[in-house]
Formats: sequence, structure tokens, C-alpha cells
Amino acid sequence: MYDISQNPALNYNSKEAQIELRRMTSHLPSKAEVYLIGGSVRNALFREFHQTVLTQRDYAQVVVNGSAEYRRYLAELGFVERQYPSRQDEQVVFSKALNNTAQLGDSYTNWLVFDMHTVDGTTIEDNEINNVCFTINGCAIKASELYNTPWETAVIQILPTAVQDIKTNS
Repeated sequence: MYDISQNPALNYNSKEAQIELRRMTSHLPSKAEVYLIGGSVRNALFREFHQTVLTQRDYAQVVVNGSAEYRRYLAELGFVERQYPSRQDEQVVFSKALNNTAQLGDSYTNWLVFDMHTVDGTTIEDNEINNVCFTINGCAIKASELYNTPWETAVIQILPTAVQDIKTNS
């Protein structure tokens, strides 16, 4: 197993969030194909290249298969689904309080938040190519692979210059 303390992709605001994310990824439903995308991957790479920790607010995710099973699984783990009227139909946010003092509107330190885009039947490559607005957000990590190997070997570079752009952006 890969050491959680060595994984910048998991550099969350609290130890509780790190533990909860590991618990969630360790027992994913077999049909669920979930990827971390956007800021969490970008921030991990930025930390690796520039030794600078950027604040991690949430984990953007794309679910390309098994979204119904994954949503049920998150509910079983105590995550609450929150719909936002301005979002697309396939966009949803799941959040879980990390301590007894957490209240809606609190800082992200008290919450683990997944901003999730469900697009069953597509690929991570198709989704990212069609939806990424910034090159530096053009990477993904399959959630089921976060702890099986060193995190950097699990990064999927979807946009051709994403990693290089992060390396040269300081």
C-alpha cells in the first residue's frame, strides 16, 4: 500500500479528510469508474514541481460508469447529496461533515466535498477534452488507483501540454 503521507494528491485541509477519502476509495463499488480531475490533480502536480501547497477546497470528480451505484455508496458512507439549481443535470455535490462542529457554510476544513459530474457510458478522455477550460486542469487520476501505486504514475495527462504547463507555471 502506498503511504498516505507521501501522496500530495491527498494534501487535504485536515487529517480527517485524508482518512475519509482513503476509506471511500478503498471500497468503491465494482461498477463505479471514478476519476479525480481538475484542481486536486493540478494542485498535487504543482506541489510536486514547485514545493508549494495550494489550498484544496474540494475534489472534482467525473464518474464515467456506475454512477448510480457510486451515489448509493456515498450515501451509505454518510455523504449528503446537494443539488444546485444552476448546475447541469449530471452535476451534483456530495459533502460529509468531518467533525461534530461542522455546519453548512463552514470552511472546507470541516467538510469533505466532492463536486461530481456523472456521464455514464463515456470515457475520461472524452469528458475532459470537451469540458476542460484551462490546460493545467487537463489531468485525471483514477480514484481506485490512488493507493496502489505512487500517485504520479497514476496521473492521466489528457491535454497534451497539461503537465508541462504546470511545471513551467510558477
